Amino acid sequence: MKEKTMTSFDRRKFMIGSGIAVGAAVASSLISIPGAQAKTPLSGKQAPGFYRTKVGNIEVTALSDGGMTLGDELMLNTNAKTLSSARAKNFLPDAPQFPAYVNAFLVNTGDKLTLIDTGARGFSETLGRLEGQLEAAGVRLSRVDEIILTHVHPDHTGGLVDERGRAVFDNARVRVAQDELAFWLDARNEEQFPERKQLFDSANRNLGPYLEDDRVESFISGTDLGTGLSSIALPGHTPGHTGVRVSDGNDQLI
Repeated sequence: MKEKTMTSFDRRKFMIGSGIAVGAAVASSLISIPGAQAKTPLSGKQAPGFYRTKVGNIEVTALSDGGMTLGDELMLNTNAKTLSSARAKNFLPDAPQFPAYVNAFLVNTGDKLTLIDTGARGFSETLGRLEGQLEAAGVRLSRVDEIILTHVHPDHTGGLVDERGRAVFDNARVRVAQDELAFWLDARNEEQFPERKQLFDSANRNLGPYLEDDRVESFISGTDLGTGLSSIALPGHTPGHTGVRVSDGNDQLI
C-alpha cells in the first residue's frame, strides 16, 4: 500500500539553488521592466498558507493556523546535547527553544467537506489564522459539513468559536472520540486535576455552543468515520487522543 508521508530536504542546498535562480530572474527583470512598472509599490503579502494534495481521488488541504515558539522543557526523553545537535542539523539557532506550528486539514471527498482540527484562536497572537486560510482556499465556513477533533486541547479546538464564544461553523457537526469527550466534560475529573483547570475551561468554552445546538457526536476510536476516513486510537497525550486516516484505493495519509 502506497503511503504519503512528509519528507525533508537539504535547506542549505535549497537556499543556494533558489538564490541562483532568483538572482538570474532579477537580473533579467532589471533589463526588461519599463520604468513605470519598476515604481509599482510592494504588496508586502506572502502566498496563502495552504497546500493541497491528492489521496486517490480525495483532495486534502493543509491549512496553517500560524506558529509560535516553545521551550525545551516540553521535549521529553532527551537532553540538551541531543537538542543542540538537532538544531544545528536543521540550521536553527542554538537557543533553548524551538519553533512550533499549528495546522488543520480539510478533506474533500467530493460529497462532503471534513475539517480535522480547528486551530488555536486565542492561544497566541501569532495563531488563529484558520478562517483566513479557508477563505483564501475558496471555502466558506458554512460549507464545512463536519469537524473531527484529534483531541480537545485549546490549540486544536480554539477555532470552533469567535472571540465572544460564539460558534463560527453554522452547519458543521463536531465529532470527538468517546473517551476524550467523556474525560474533559466530566466535572469530577476537573476536581481531581485542578492543575488542568484551564484545559477543562477551554474544552467547555469551545465545545459549549455546539453542545447547546446538539451538534456534538462521539465515536469509538479505531472505527470507520465514513467515506475515506477512519480513526486511530492514540491515547497518551490525552485520554482519547485520536489519529485520522484518509484513504482511497492504494493511497493513504495519516
